[in-house]
Amino acid sequence: MKRCPRCGTVSGDTDLACGVCGAGIADIPSESLEEATREHNVDVLRKAEKERKELRKIDKRRVQRIISESVLGLGGMVGGFILFVQYGNLFGIFAILFGMLLLIHALFGSLRPMRGGFGRGGRVYR
Repeated sequence: MKRCPRCGTVSGDTDLACGVCGAGIADIPSESLEEATREHNVDVLRKAEKERKELRKIDKRRVQRIISESVLGLGGMVGGFILFVQYGNLFGIFAILFGMLLLIHALFGSLRPMRGGFGRGGRVYR
C-alpha cells in the first residue's frame, strides 16, 4: 500500500499515480496495511476530538447567553416595577414587559435543540 504525499489517499502497490489527485506515487515506498490503517485511525481520532472541543465551546456559549439574558430580563422587570410604582409612568410598564419577554426568550427559546445538528447545515450559536 502506498500513501499519496499530497492528499493522503491509500493506493495499491502497483499504482503509478494517485487515483484522487493525480500526484505521482511511483517512487513512494510501500507501507504495510496495518501502518496505513493505524495512521488513518489516528487522523479520525484527532478530528473527533476537535469536534468534541468545538461542541463544548458551543454549549458553554449557550449557557453564558442564557444567564446573561436572564439577568437582563430580571433587571428590566425590577427596574420597570420601581419606575412604575414610584413615578407611575408608562416607561415602567414597557420595561416590565421587555424584561418579561427577554426572560421568556432566555428560558424557553434556548431549550430548543439546534436544527440539523451542530454545524451540519443547521444553526450554530457563535
